[in-house]
Amino acid sequence: MPDNAHNERHKQGTITMAARDWSGLFRDHKGQWVALRQDQKTVIAAAPTLAQAMSEAERMGFADPIMTKVPKRLELLVG
Repeated sequence: MPDNAHNERHKQGTITMAARDWSGLFRDHKGQWVALRQDQKTVIAAAPTLAQAMSEAERMGFADPIMTKVPKRLELLVG
């Protein structure tokens, strides 16, 4: 995808993300909100609430991290 197309989608509030192995994220941050760098791997901050994780990320100088909620448990769906 050309850079300008990605930037245009980002401006509209949509980010396309590639598949990632977040098993380590699940292991280390079950049930928490996690702020990630744009590489979608590096954890900036983690906290029980979105507001706390965002606040910590902003305090560390990251104004626009990728935010995700890590589930408390993984469920297998087969279909």
